[in-house]
Amino acid sequence: MKLLIVLCLAAVALARPQSERDATIVDYVNEHREDNSYDFSLETSNGIIREESGLSYPGADPETGSYTQSAQLRVHPP
Repeated sequence: MKLLIVLCLAAVALARPQSERDATIVDYVNEHREDNSYDFSLETSNGIIREESGLSYPGADPETGSYTQSAQLRVHPP
């Protein structure tokens, strides 16, 4: 679930005008820890920087629980 959210956000961040379709990923970090926390960051060659961290609180039943997330999106034109 977390990975799907991260990938969707990355896809939105990368959906830029066609003149920038050749942008490449220059830095990518996706760390999941034993304590259910994670860090994610993505930087592209056209100046997009996406950073996110969070913590999962599992619920009593499958598919329940909650997340605490913090994210930042920066766009610096080349």
